[in-house]
Amino acid sequence: MSLPARASSPTSSPPGSGSASPPPPRALRHPSHLRAILTVSLLEGTDPHDPRLWARTLPTWTLEPTHDAEGMVTPGAERVIRLVSPGDQAQARAGLLVLAHYQQISDHPPLLVYLTADGRGVTLRVFAHHLTELQALAESVTDSMRAQASFDVSTETRVIIAIVIDGFRHDLTSGRVRMGRGGVFSSFYHSNKYALNVTLAVLLFTLAVVLAVTPSGPYTPLGKFYGLSERVLSAVLLSALLLFSQFLYFVRHRRLIAWERP
Repeated sequence: MSLPARASSPTSSPPGSGSASPPPPRALRHPSHLRAILTVSLLEGTDPHDPRLWARTLPTWTLEPTHDAEGMVTPGAERVIRLVSPGDQAQARAGLLVLAHYQQISDHPPLLVYLTADGRGVTLRVFAHHLTELQALAESVTDSMRAQASFDVSTETRVIIAIVIDGFRHDLTSGRVRMGRGGVFSSFYHSNKYALNVTLAVLLFTLAVVLAVTPSGPYTPLGKFYGLSERVLSAVLLSALLLFSQFLYFVRHRRLIAWERP
């Protein structure tokens, strides 16, 4: 905690200089931005300078000019480039392709795309203040790039979550891109193993009873057991229907990136 500055006494000020005014307070700034970093190769025949490519790839982002009429980086792009770690700023400035902001979030997180040093790939950086928000944006952008035939997005593609403090980048976590829906059944089973096993066991048992048993009357012990099995079977079928709807929800909302634990 800083101590308050002592007020200057009138006798200590030089004649005619007036009272010394304190320096203006420094504006408080967020110390750093979290960033998601994704580097992908360009497929043959792709023109990374084509604005239509990025309009298709980033339909929910607002694209902004990166260079002025004289070919200089715009002030807005320069501000975002300064969020990049110092060691990568030169390449980001030299290979700058896209500057965009996501207007659906209050602080309008920026996105930057630039060519890699060899010119055969692009590096995409998304900046945000909150981890969950950043992961959601990274997954959305990665899914859009995967849908385009211009980018080589595969299971080897990794997305890195990092932060820059005092000019040094610190990787917090990373994730591997899932392709297609492979492994969705095993993932759902491991997440709901107990409910699935119990439901399947009760379903098979009650179904076998209903199909195999023929009671002589409704009020005999066997008839009562048969009626109970019918009611249990109805309840299990309803439970199976709920599990199926849960599975559909799981498929639709399964995370595209398998994030590792920090």
